[in-house]
Amino acid sequence: MKIVYSIIKTDKQYQEYLSRFEQIFDCKEGSSEEKELELLGLIIDKYESEKHPIPDSDPIDVLKFVMEQSKLKPSDLGKILNSPSRATEIMKKQRKLSLNHIRLLNSKMNIPASSLIRDYQLEV
Repeated sequence: MKIVYSIIKTDKQYQEYLSRFEQIFDCKEGSSEEKELELLGLIIDKYESEKHPIPDSDPIDVLKFVMEQSKLKPSDLGKILNSPSRATEIMKKQRKLSLNHIRLLNSKMNIPASSLIRDYQLEV
């Protein structure tokens, strides 16, 4: 049976696609479900970026927003940045994001680099 997908136009359709995406998330590499998963991922991402855009704020607010939406804890950020102490300093605005941090957050959390390179004030 061939499934046909289209651009998401309603929240109900979004929920249906999201449910199917979660259902096949652990599919085998090279399977027809993998192709379906990729397509659903693109369609869902387009809908989410249009309906729930990342706010235009300082990089740490963006990072907090994405972590909240992804249900990530500060310890998860420490793993992504390969340094729990750096993650804590960054989240408390005691240290700015380095270029390496921006690259890691962009590649592992899909946060646009343009949202992370904005200047922001440290809290003393």
